[in-house]
Amino acid sequence: MDLRVISQQAAQALESGDLAGADVLIGHLHAARPGHPQVRYLQGILRIRQGRSAEAIPLLEMALAAKPDHLSVLLHLGNALQDVQRYEAAVEKYDAALKFKPDFTGAWNNRGNALGALKQYDAALASFDAALAISSTEAGTWYNRGCLLH
Repeated sequence: MDLRVISQQAAQALESGDLAGADVLIGHLHAARPGHPQVRYLQGILRIRQGRSAEAIPLLEMALAAKPDHLSVLLHLGNALQDVQRYEAAVEKYDAALKFKPDFTGAWNNRGNALGALKQYDAALASFDAALAISSTEAGTWYNRGCLLH
């Protein structure tokens, strides 16, 4: 079977929450292309979704080393770092993503969450406001902003 098709199926399984199916598909990809950055990326996302963010970090770092401007890898790596309470490192990944795509609302929003955890409330509020300036319909950002203000 075509590895691109398997990769797309694995991504769809992750998106739909079929972690068992994603695990099998990613296993096939890993067997065919061990160490490939896309395989590491998918493995990293799977680990995050399984609640194993600490294991996701080195996988996503390997994927990022192959393509330092990969926005989705930067975002997921930042999220995994936040999950293990490495907030400053998470902010660094979100900032890196924003250098490549200044209108990346997900990075602005998640940056705000990390800064809030660091008790840098003014900077967190500015991050949420930046995200909302780009897209004022993001309910999650409004929620996070409200929680910060509360």
